[in-house]
Amino acid sequence: MINELNQTPKALRKHIGIFGSANAGKSTLANLISGQEVSLVSSVAGTTTDPVFKPMELLPIGPVVIIDTAGLDDNTELGNLRTDKTLKQLDSCDMALYVFTPDEDEEKVKKNLSIFKERKIPVIVIENLKGKSSPSGKNFGFKTISADLSVENSVDIVKNSIITALSGEDEEKSITADLVKAGDTVLLVMPQDSAAPKGRLIMPQVQVTRDLLDNGCIIISVTTDKLSDALSELKNPPDLVITDSQVFGKVNSILSKEIRLTSFSMLMAKNKGDIDEFVKGASAIRNLSDGDKVLIIENCAHHVMKDDIARIKIPMMLKKFTGKELEIVNISGQNAYPDLSDVSLVIHCGGCMINRKTMLSKQKYFKENNIPMTNFGVALAMMNGILERVVY
Repeated sequence: MINELNQTPKALRKHIGIFGSANAGKSTLANLISGQEVSLVSSVAGTTTDPVFKPMELLPIGPVVIIDTAGLDDNTELGNLRTDKTLKQLDSCDMALYVFTPDEDEEKVKKNLSIFKERKIPVIVIENLKGKSSPSGKNFGFKTISADLSVENSVDIVKNSIITALSGEDEEKSITADLVKAGDTVLLVMPQDSAAPKGRLIMPQVQVTRDLLDNGCIIISVTTDKLSDALSELKNPPDLVITDSQVFGKVNSILSKEIRLTSFSMLMAKNKGDIDEFVKGASAIRNLSDGDKVLIIENCAHHVMKDDIARIKIPMMLKKFTGKELEIVNISGQNAYPDLSDVSLVIHCGGCMINRKTMLSKQKYFKENNIPMTNFGVALAMMNGILERVVY
């Protein structure tokens, strides 16, 4: 348990997916990069059925997660399901490694690589020589390296190529850098209701606190009922107040208008996705009619409590704000996409457990289906009438 608390969450790691045909050497490559037997290797095609995730440190890049996937060429009924799971991993991949062997059909490889090109995912193509002395010389328009993945020292060639590719990527965005400077006093309002996890803080609170520390801020944390006391104890007003979105209205009523206000969820919305699109999506709440379906998505699953924000608080506030009888559908999971034919609005959680690539992929998906999408914090700010007052 202590070890898990010291590990970087997957949401803050670069995601590197390994793709290719069955038995091309994907699992061998995953084991080679990680230096561990994370995937079962066999000469039998289709050994890997579900994606296998391996968090690791890839210096000097830092924390990454390697994703070993099933083959893209399994055309059986069960194989098609495996392929669907593999393709869904593209939504979270910051880069891809595509493995092929010298004797593979060139047109098949080109067709598979076109998937990454369409999604604008950086790719390193790796020709697994499998004991052959020289590469085939095939060129698919991507950076290609040739190596015998059964030879341990070939890992340096692969790792160096990954490091070079990721070194050109932008560093992870600071969550609060646009709003604070070193020496600022930031007041965090964190109600600890029955939905709060026992003995710890929720992930957005942890991530924002760490980010503020990295930015040299002075941090004061209080529950909602202690906010007024904390303000009266301060010699000067705080430079910024960050609150749980569930108490946006109450916190706003206590603060003077000169004190800047935002929420953990709104900061997550900006850090993880396109917040301007979330704000635009929130305006659709005003246009909801009786019988409209609202899809509320949480990326992670948890036990539902009486104060649950997704299943209790947001639905109640939607009904109160709109005055309409709405159909509320709650789902959880990174790749959960139900029938969208009659969905009028999507409201997504802050996305603290997913990376930015995944959230942007979700926004793109719903936009292509002409369905407005917003975020918990943005929606709550709008329904509290303070969306123009908050900063992000």
